[in-house]
Amino acid sequence: MSSLLPNILIIPGACVPALGYKTIVDRLREEGLNASVFELPTANGAALGHAATMEEDVAFFSGVLTAMCSTGADVVVLAHSYAGCVASDAIHGLTEKAAGRGRVHGLIALTAALPKVGESMGGLLAHLSFDLFEPKGDFVAHKDFSLSARILYNDLPLEEGVKWAETLRPQLAISYSGKVQHAAYRNVEKLFYLRCSADECLPPNFQDEMIKNGTDTGHHVEVHNVEGAGHCPNASMPDKVAQLAGGIVKNHFI
Repeated sequence: MSSLLPNILIIPGACVPALGYKTIVDRLREEGLNASVFELPTANGAALGHAATMEEDVAFFSGVLTAMCSTGADVVVLAHSYAGCVASDAIHGLTEKAAGRGRVHGLIALTAALPKVGESMGGLLAHLSFDLFEPKGDFVAHKDFSLSARILYNDLPLEEGVKWAETLRPQLAISYSGKVQHAAYRNVEKLFYLRCSADECLPPNFQDEMIKNGTDTGHHVEVHNVEGAGHCPNASMPDKVAQLAGGIVKNHFI
């Protein structure tokens, strides 16, 4: 373990701007922890000027993680939803100890996908029954903010959920077909799962399948049940998420 304070890197879920995690970042920093969040390229296509792929998400966050590790400090990744696919490949090659370099020491999956090699987010979602999106060119966008609020922010009053849903960005459709190449969450030394009990987007049985993917090779997954949490506790329970993530970092990585 590095003697330096670890960095906490939040990778956003699909469609969610980095600003959606500001309260979590602020709370972690108030606890004296290094925390940061960056935009997901596939949810920022308008600014990029081209249709980004999941592989570009992976390359971007791999670069961020490599830079963080180069300081000598370890990194703990907090990956939300779709970001589990991104993190699974982005941490590849960065989980081992190396002289003069930090490593990705831990991964916290927040109601996140933990796919097997060759699986995609779209494939994982294929059997789920919600229909939130409509095509808009290269993007998919939330077609009914009220419906999105009921599915994604069901643990908030509807009016508040709609306001959060209106902040969601169009997501590059091609990102959902990107296939995971490494499933490197199985290589990280310490793996945690924040299981959201009231999630109607990725329901508890789906999350349990993802946890099983983490344990299939004999890896230990420490599960924390977030009772009453829907799919986006970054909006509904940011203090709780920060408390859990901060506690994990303080208890296991400092």
